[in-house]
Amino acid sequence: MNVFPPRTRLFCLALFSALTLAGLSAQDAAWLGLWEGRIRTAQGDFPARLEIFPGGALLDLPEQGAFGWPVRTVKAESRDLYIAVDLGMEPLELAGPREGEAVAGTLIQGGRSGRFEFRLARSGPSRDGERSFDTGRGILPGTLLLPPGGSGPRTLAVLLPDSGTTDRDGNNWQVPGRNDSLRLLAEALAEADIASYRYDKRGAGKAYRLGEDEAALTFEDHVRDAAACIRSFDGDPRFDRILVFGLGDGALVGAAALRGSRADALAAQGVSGRGLRDMIREASAGAPPEYQAEIIRIIAELDAGRFVDSVSPFLQNLFRRSFQPYLASWLRYDLGKELAGLTARGLPVLLMQGDLDLQVTLEDFDRLRVSVPEAEAVLLPGTNHILKLVGNAVDENYDSFSDPSYPLSPGVVPALADFLERVPKRAILP
Repeated sequence: MNVFPPRTRLFCLALFSALTLAGLSAQDAAWLGLWEGRIRTAQGDFPARLEIFPGGALLDLPEQGAFGWPVRTVKAESRDLYIAVDLGMEPLELAGPREGEAVAGTLIQGGRSGRFEFRLARSGPSRDGERSFDTGRGILPGTLLLPPGGSGPRTLAVLLPDSGTTDRDGNNWQVPGRNDSLRLLAEALAEADIASYRYDKRGAGKAYRLGEDEAALTFEDHVRDAAACIRSFDGDPRFDRILVFGLGDGALVGAAALRGSRADALAAQGVSGRGLRDMIREASAGAPPEYQAEIIRIIAELDAGRFVDSVSPFLQNLFRRSFQPYLASWLRYDLGKELAGLTARGLPVLLMQGDLDLQVTLEDFDRLRVSVPEAEAVLLPGTNHILKLVGNAVDENYDSFSDPSYPLSPGVVPALADFLERVPKRAILP
C-alpha cells in the first residue's frame, strides 16, 4: 500500500505482503503522545494521526482505511523526527524538524514526494484505564474499564481477541477500517456494572514489536500471555469473579490458558466444532490433487515435530517456513477437548453464536455444543461473528467489519449477565 494509488490496490498489496519490522525505536520522551495532522501529495490532502509510545509508533490514515499501522522505524530524537512504515511494496518515509508542539517535513514513497505536518494533540501516553502486565517475556499493554460509580467488588471480564494481528479493541491493521467490536463490548459491559480488561496481544497494537519475528512466535505464546494476564488479577479485591471471554480463536487461547490460571467462568463466541486441521483440509478440497497430497504431507511432518523447507508457491501463504512453528503449535490444540476439560473441573462455560455469523455455521456450532454437553449455549439473533447487529444482506455483514458505527448486538450483554447469575462469586478477604 502507498499513499498515492487507489485504496483497493493498497490493501491487496498489503494483505499479501509480509511485514518486516526491524530495529529499535529511539525516542526522546518529549515526543511521546498523539500527533494529528495532514499529509499532502499530488493526489490529495488527507488527515493522518501518529501515536508515539515507548518502543514504537502507530500510524492512522483514515481516508485510506488504515488504522494502527505499525511503524517499522521511529527516530524521534532532539528536534528531528524520522519514521518509516512498510505500506505494501514501497516504504513510506517521513522526516522533518520539530518547532514547539508541531513538526513538518517531507514525505517520500518510491519516486514520489509530498509534505506532512503534525501537531501534538496529547502529550505522553493515554491514561484512560491503561494497565500493562508482565508476561515474563515482555510487557503487554491493555485497558482496564471500570463501571462508573458504585462500590464493592464486581465481575471482571478478560476479553481475548480473534486470530491474526487483532488488537485490544478488536481491530486488525491488515483489514481496512475499524470495527471496535471489543471496545464496544467493554463499554456495554461497564453499563451493566461489569468491569473488563482487554489487551494488545503479542504482535498486535502497541505490542507489535513482540511479534516481529514470525518464526519465533507460537500459539503457546498467546496461551501463556493470557494465563499471565489472568494471574495478574489474582487477589485483586476489586473483583469477586473473573470471566474469560474469547472471540473466535481467542476462546481457544482462553480455554487453554485456564490450565495454568484461575478464573470463574469462560464464555466463547463464534466458535466451531471443527478443528484447524479439519478446516484446512476442507478449504483445500477444491485444490488440484497434487496440492491436497502436499497439504497432507506437510501436516504429517508438522505433527511429527519436523518443519518443511520446500513448499509449493501455491501453498506459501499458509505453509511458509516462517509460519510453520506457529501452525504446528496451533494444530496441537482442540477446542472441544479444552472445553470438556474445563467443564469436567466444574468450570461454567457458555457457548455463544450469532445466527448471522459468516465465519462459523450453525452446523459447526451445534457440533461443538454436542461435544461439550455440560456447557450452556445461547443463539444471538441478528448477530454476526464480531457481535455486531446486522441485517441479512451479506454485504452489510462484511461492512460491519470495517465500520464502527454498526452497534453491538443488544442480546450480547444480557446473555453474559444471565450466565453470570449462575457463576459463584469468590470470597473477598478484608
